[in-house]
Amino acid sequence: MNRLVKPALIAAVVSCALVLPQLSIAKEGKKRHGPLSEISLTDEQRLAIKEIGALKKGKKRKANPIKMFAPIIFDDAIDEQQLELIVDASIATRKAEGLIAAQKRFEVRQVLSDEQIVELATLHAERKVQRPEKPSLEERLTNKLSLSAEQVAQMQTAFNNLAELKASAMNEKQAFKAFEQSLLEQSEFDADAWLAQFELVSTNMRANSKSFATNMHSIYALLSDEQQRQLKRFTQKRKGKGKKKLRS
Repeated sequence: MNRLVKPALIAAVVSCALVLPQLSIAKEGKKRHGPLSEISLTDEQRLAIKEIGALKKGKKRKANPIKMFAPIIFDDAIDEQQLELIVDASIATRKAEGLIAAQKRFEVRQVLSDEQIVELATLHAERKVQRPEKPSLEERLTNKLSLSAEQVAQMQTAFNNLAELKASAMNEKQAFKAFEQSLLEQSEFDADAWLAQFELVSTNMRANSKSFATNMHSIYALLSDEQQRQLKRFTQKRKGKGKKKLRS
């Protein structure tokens, strides 16, 4: 068994979001423009924000967590050493990318007027409300892999664990965002405070990541050979018009 983390795997880990995202089976579509693009900016503001690197044409898609943990999920037995390496790399990258993103958001606030800051917050809140509720992971896998009633019953504990994991991760994400928002509203951005708070939540992040991989491994083990091949295909499919994949 190869215990080394391959470059392709590291690349997948590097693109992870701050908190383990929800699984979904979604169609590839056009990139969405962020709320910042909907605010009326002066040429001077637009140039300043562009220099910060926060004014992007589209939203970056999140990494596929199944693909990231594929060496664990798709193996006959869980390789604890490999799992530790993947989780360590993931958390280190989340910390680095999360801090950079927070610093950029702070710099953008310095460019915007008070009215524009309120408008931006309103747009974020509106988009959050407009997001459609997605079917559960159990529903998605059942439909996509044609799981039998017996299989669903056998997988129920894992499905329940993953649902609880998602709820816990979302709560922690919102709490962290609230803390980060308090830093953004200060006259100077306190990077040390951000890093200290990240270290506090990283313990749960580590546990959540391991739990996700472990529960997905137990689900994979209960699939037929053909269903396992289907899940691998969904995971490995590249982006393309009309294609579907399991993703975050």
